[in-house]
Amino acid sequence: MVYSDSSDFEDLDDADETSSLDFLHNVEVSESAQNRVLSVDPNEGHCLVENCPDPLLVDFCHCYPRKLMSDDSLNRNDFEYTFIPVSNTMKEIAVHRQDRIPPPGVAITREDVTTHVYPFDTLPILKSHLSPKFVILEAGRKLSLLNTASNLEITTRYPILLKVTQIVQAWTSPRPSDAMNNPSYHSVRVDENGFVSNYLSNDENSDGYDSRSDVETQPIRFGLRKRLSANGTYRRASPDLTVNGTPNKRSRVV
Repeated sequence: MVYSDSSDFEDLDDADETSSLDFLHNVEVSESAQNRVLSVDPNEGHCLVENCPDPLLVDFCHCYPRKLMSDDSLNRNDFEYTFIPVSNTMKEIAVHRQDRIPPPGVAITREDVTTHVYPFDTLPILKSHLSPKFVILEAGRKLSLLNTASNLEITTRYPILLKVTQIVQAWTSPRPSDAMNNPSYHSVRVDENGFVSNYLSNDENSDGYDSRSDVETQPIRFGLRKRLSANGTYRRASPDLTVNGTPNKRSRVV
């Protein structure tokens, strides 16, 4: 996918063959986009780790962009993170974090800064507006760049990274070649009356997702038994359609 400042996507011809996790390099971040980030950043644009206010030390970038559903509960800006040094080069680096930001015109003093060294377990909890799914993807990308010995060392020290690896592998693994013939790979929507319909929108002007707040969405992989017609479209399912393995007499596929 290619991400633009308009928050839209353009499909690449080889999108289905792309399995690596990539940053969007050399993409200029507009001033308006930077202002939107600063408006929700609890750190007011300071470096997340060092807490320094110097704008020359803080970069803006697009990474793993995705439109969110219109669910206000997702628009949080108070996520908490623990700093984990993945690269071995961090063993030779010290982090100088500003504990106090002096007022304008007042010079910073030594008492305003605390030095943290590997493994940086003295650093405080870091608060950010960045959604956990993006942090998980980036952590997985960094782990994938390590050799076997380094990967084993870091995951032994921080077992939580094993779960991160499993999640990223599940999110980025290639789609099975016969996935489109397996109904459980098709997104669906279940309304308040228990009726099932396709979750993906057919509107060519839509981004493909129904984001109405009154729709209760279910996990992608359903235990749905559907029948395919000769041309590959869905026919009406039998009354004993199952949801998560439980018979649902009222369910229908439209």
